[in-house]
Amino acid sequence: MIAYETYETASMTRRRMSARSAARLFIVFLVLSACRQHREPSSIINVADTAITAQLLSGFYGVEQNSWRWVAPRFSVALKPPSRKPGSGARLTVHFYLPDLVITREGDVTLSAAIDGKILGQQTFRNPGSYDFIADLSAEDVDTNILPVRFCFDKSMSPGVDDARDLAAVINGISLTPGPTQ
Repeated sequence: MIAYETYETASMTRRRMSARSAARLFIVFLVLSACRQHREPSSIINVADTAITAQLLSGFYGVEQNSWRWVAPRFSVALKPPSRKPGSGARLTVHFYLPDLVITREGDVTLSAAIDGKILGQQTFRNPGSYDFIADLSAEDVDTNILPVRFCFDKSMSPGVDDARDLAAVINGISLTPGPTQ
């Protein structure tokens, strides 16, 4: 009888230890999950940073050479408005490169930006090279937690034999910084 009670007691002890171990592992898992860093939306986007991928809403292709991305003719981002003085707006800047192939094949290229259907600005580019598209936004435009901005290039390189993507330009970064009072 003693051997049976000892076996039963040992079995119960192992089950309790297994339950405790499982509970401890579960707690460790919860703590580690809670400690995981969640990146807040940013007002400055380096398109090569894969941590901001959620802010690239549409029209972006994969990171190339660890520094840039091609975009389709229509692309959009979500930006966090910057901290600024009351009543002041913000400046939207897109850093991009227009390859010679786009200009040679398509001619002048125009880039426009809009929020909620309101055109923020447009610029036409006649030569290949690096550019900054700049648009100033009013305080009312940026009075929000997250600002979705839609961009449109009027021309692009159509998909071809070597590349099935519709390519408009190479984007390096997009930012929304404190701007002029409006």
